[in-house]
Amino acid sequence: MKSSNAINILPLTVLFLSISRGLIALLMGGMSTQLLYYGVTAFGITVSLLGITRKKAQILGGKKLYHLLAINVLVYVYWIAADLLLGGGTDAVVYFLQMALIPFVIYMFLNVNEKVLVKLLFVVSMIITLSCVLDFILLNTNIIPHGRDWYSWYASMIRQGNMPFLTHVAYVYRATGITGSMHDSGNLMAILVVFWFGMIMTRRGLRYAFISMPVFVAGLLMTFSVSNIVAASAGVVGITSYQLRHSTRRTIAVIMGVVVIGGAMCLLAEYFLDFDLSLITTWALKLRSAGELKAMTTTGASDLGTDVFMLLAGHNVAVRISDVSFITEFAVLQMVYGSGLLVLIISLSLMLYPVYCFFKASRLARKMMLPAVAAVGVGVLSLWHYGSVIRSTNIFLFYAMFAIAIQNRARSQLSSRQNS
Repeated sequence: MKSSNAINILPLTVLFLSISRGLIALLMGGMSTQLLYYGVTAFGITVSLLGITRKKAQILGGKKLYHLLAINVLVYVYWIAADLLLGGGTDAVVYFLQMALIPFVIYMFLNVNEKVLVKLLFVVSMIITLSCVLDFILLNTNIIPHGRDWYSWYASMIRQGNMPFLTHVAYVYRATGITGSMHDSGNLMAILVVFWFGMIMTRRGLRYAFISMPVFVAGLLMTFSVSNIVAASAGVVGITSYQLRHSTRRTIAVIMGVVVIGGAMCLLAEYFLDFDLSLITTWALKLRSAGELKAMTTTGASDLGTDVFMLLAGHNVAVRISDVSFITEFAVLQMVYGSGLLVLIISLSLMLYPVYCFFKASRLARKMMLPAVAAVGVGVLSLWHYGSVIRSTNIFLFYAMFAIAIQNRARSQLSSRQNS
């Protein structure tokens, strides 16, 4: 095997392991689960650092991306040094690895053939979706006898070291999926649902994705992760709005086809499996709950002057002056109070770089970039709550989408030059 092909397998392996590590832990019988998770993360960071050596990918990404990555890592080196001096612990080191070093995995994904990457994305989409659907059926129906006992059995292996817990909205239990967290699974599904919706709206010959789309949506809804459902809805609306500006019969047919297939699947599930479809829509109760909204927007009792100062200065997790980063459920606030406003702006500029490229690109390039750019946008938008996108289960998927967007921009630019 050529060395170039061998090294291209590494990011694919990282992507698969990061998302399906829970499945691997289950196949191992729950032995050394936590060690497995640490090992996968360490492997991912190592592969990310190899991206620094990928000169061809750096050319493909362009100078702006290279400069953003360089500036990002420099400010985080300064940040981690200051944070450790102020008393920061292992959480600060983990955050540094997530925000400063893992982004270099972009250059590893840029070397991978897009068709191969898309096929792997479909595989992991099915794994995470089916795990969410299975969880939901076990916890909320009698389709599988003793479902909750089965759930407790395998959840204890996936979540070794922590007792498996059940959370619910009203009387309906949430699906946690193979990641062991409804918010991580919900975030993965939000990004993937938007990506696949964009693909079937802009590409031909994706019948497998077209048929699977309603199942992906069902998997997302079954997590009851409202913040991610809202983010995915925004992504779908954005793609639809953009496509309808240049509406074709195919665009309208695709939208109607997804709705018809989804409706048919719902009717079949209700008739043959005696499945109560109203269970899936119970997540909407959280949107109408005043108590839930109040809990989400609570920021603590520290004074405004202190809160504003720590917003600008950062390092609040180390010095513990403001209440905000310990009380709020808004991930973006937790991040800014940990890193400081300037550092977070640089991080968000890097994460949103494909969106910048999208608006600077030609119409043809935008069409090719749209699915992955929308997925990236949903990932960043999901930072408004919980911040699963920067966890090691999800972050490699985010940067895979990032790389697909950049690949499509470069391919469209090359095609335009050849045709001119």
